[in-house]
Amino acid sequence: MEQTQLPKKHNKRWPDTELDELHREYELLEWTIQEIAIHHERCVDGILYKLQQLNLIDTWLDARGYQDWARDLPEIGTWRWPES
Repeated sequence: MEQTQLPKKHNKRWPDTELDELHREYELLEWTIQEIAIHHERCVDGILYKLQQLNLIDTWLDARGYQDWARDLPEIGTWRWPES
């Protein structure tokens, strides 16, 4: 079974400098959540949680790039573990 490696900073604390970068990238530079996740070496859902926590978005649906990201997710109930 192939395993997906998590980003380097998955579940790591967000320092204030990184929060400032996140705010700048999302609000001023208008980066998508995918671009931000790659830059910060974090999962897209981690970026979404943080944007919502910082009141930069009301819901995940409001996030720039969410529709593209969500389109690539498996439908609920259809995903299965790969055969080993």
